[in-house]
Amino acid sequence: MHLSPRLTVLAVALGALAAPAAAHAQGTLAVDAGQDSVVATGLPFGSTTLQVTRPDADTNKPVVIGQFKGFAFFGLPFSANTTAPTPLDPGGDCWQAGDLSLSGGLGLTPDILPGDTVSVVGDDLSTTVPADASNAGPGGPIAGCLPLSTWGRNVVVAAAADHGALDVSGQAQPLATGVAVTASDGTATTPAVDAKLAADGSWTATIPAASLAALAHGPLTLNGVYAVPDVATGAPAHIAGAALSADNPALVAQPSTPATATPGAAAKKPAIKLAGLLALKRISLKAARGGKLRASFIVPTGARFVRVSLSRRGHAALLLIVPAAAAGTRQTVPLNGARARKLVRGAYTITVGAGATKTQLGSPVLRRAVTVR
Repeated sequence: MHLSPRLTVLAVALGALAAPAAAHAQGTLAVDAGQDSVVATGLPFGSTTLQVTRPDADTNKPVVIGQFKGFAFFGLPFSANTTAPTPLDPGGDCWQAGDLSLSGGLGLTPDILPGDTVSVVGDDLSTTVPADASNAGPGGPIAGCLPLSTWGRNVVVAAAADHGALDVSGQAQPLATGVAVTASDGTATTPAVDAKLAADGSWTATIPAASLAALAHGPLTLNGVYAVPDVATGAPAHIAGAALSADNPALVAQPSTPATATPGAAAKKPAIKLAGLLALKRISLKAARGGKLRASFIVPTGARFVRVSLSRRGHAALLLIVPAAAAGTRQTVPLNGARARKLVRGAYTITVGAGATKTQLGSPVLRRAVTVR
């Protein structure tokens, strides 16, 4: 049964959702891509299924990336990922696993992106998330749904230049079996590189300098195609995820025998190397939400920007990009802001990287575990 005391909450949510609502004679459908939430109104009485689909990267056929089944009542909103479970409604409106077999029986909360389609199964009510829809927001399950659903996020999270190549890293959803990574200048695209996929869904890949040299110098779009199962059927599929923009690090071609060159001499890698990361091992939830959690480190030579992130279960909870302090000095970055106030108790990882631009980290990142109690 889809029962919960949410009338007032959902009435407010309907006016606040980021994507415009689709409508037909019977009802409306609104999507918040930043919160991975959906609210439908005016549905007929009875069992109802919401689905989020994304085109298959190979066949262009719709792949179900999120599903919620419940009971719609006359005059009441029908929603997913807006209302926490209660004793009267133990499942809340948390996204469900569908035909998948996730660890612990968890559901899969879709990372809703522009271009995805949200629909009511068996009804002509559907909407496609527009290209200009805001994706700002924490994403993933709402706090009350965290024990019941995990985030089905497929995303490129970082890229670092290495002798003209790009070392790319990201996160894949549960049950993903592979990631193929490419870079594009908007006209041409590099050959796909198979990423190394870890058990926790994190992945890494290196796009060779030779491939990048064939692209235009300037901003590139880095993306992956993820081999995942369809949530509704379990059938294998391939979908794109959230992309990342990075500058093309490929070196401009030089004369083959420059007068000042030493034959056989290797190019020196920029000396951008972080050191001395310090952070609390344990902190109270109140202090963490109050911005008292800090990352401190020695600023490397050549760094202009520092990226500090706080992640939990492989998903970013907080990301800060700040100007680097003077080289050789110790810089301290408070992990604060609106998203810090939404932290929950659990084990987190602080990751710090530094580089010459906001999108390129010129050295291996440093990590430290912290427990929020």
